[in-house]
Amino acid sequence: MGVKEDSVGRSDVHLMPIDKLVVIDCDDYRYDTSINENVSDLVNLIKENGYDKTCPVTVFRSPTTGLYEVQDGRCRFRAMQTLVAQGFEIKAVIPCILETKSSSREDRLIKSLNRNSGRRATVIEQARLFGWLKGCGLSADQICVKVGLSKTRVTDILLLGEVSEPVKVQIAQARVSADIVISMLKDGVPGADIESQVLGAVELSNGKRAVAGSVLKGKLAEKKEVERKQVTGRKTYREALELTLSSVEDAISSINANELDIALATLENLKKELG
Repeated sequence: MGVKEDSVGRSDVHLMPIDKLVVIDCDDYRYDTSINENVSDLVNLIKENGYDKTCPVTVFRSPTTGLYEVQDGRCRFRAMQTLVAQGFEIKAVIPCILETKSSSREDRLIKSLNRNSGRRATVIEQARLFGWLKGCGLSADQICVKVGLSKTRVTDILLLGEVSEPVKVQIAQARVSADIVISMLKDGVPGADIESQVLGAVELSNGKRAVAGSVLKGKLAEKKEVERKQVTGRKTYREALELTLSSVEDAISSINANELDIALATLENLKKELG
């Protein structure tokens, strides 16, 4: 069956049965801990007012399965799924706009990010999406052009893909700033240390993001001070060696060949006497 047979209504917005729509895991950059509340709010809103048909979801019809993969409006779709599963009296259809067949999966993912008509993607969700795009072969330069961000910002966001899942959860739940974690990554703080410091800071802060940020900034400042002292120590030691070398070179240059022979002979005699 084709789109016309599957849908009911206008030619530009199709009323699709819920059971013909699906969210593909590799297309869903949403972070579970950050969408549950949004879906719950939408469920309550639809219960009170019905589904707003002026807000269709965007779908792509898979040529292999015939199902309609949701590209934009995943939370709205999940809210409708929830209501149908709960037995709520609502027509099990949802207004959809069909994505063009010619677009690639990478392009559809990028469009989903740029045109999202619902809740904007968080930085941790952007990290997940950018990581997938990088896995598809796109460079940071290509990603920044497609998503409209600077290369520096894209590179920073890609770094977040390296942190552990517990740290991502804290960022997704807005308990700690992504920018502070990015600074820690740039300063070479090991992943295990980042996790322990982030979780420790969140515990100390009692859920207050600003307090957690202050704790982590203090830890980062301590690390930089230790590194500064180490660099200063190495610099002082090197300067001492350079001064000694310079003195030795000056002393050698001031000794003539005859005096050098006498000095070397005396040194050998001393060594013999010392045994």
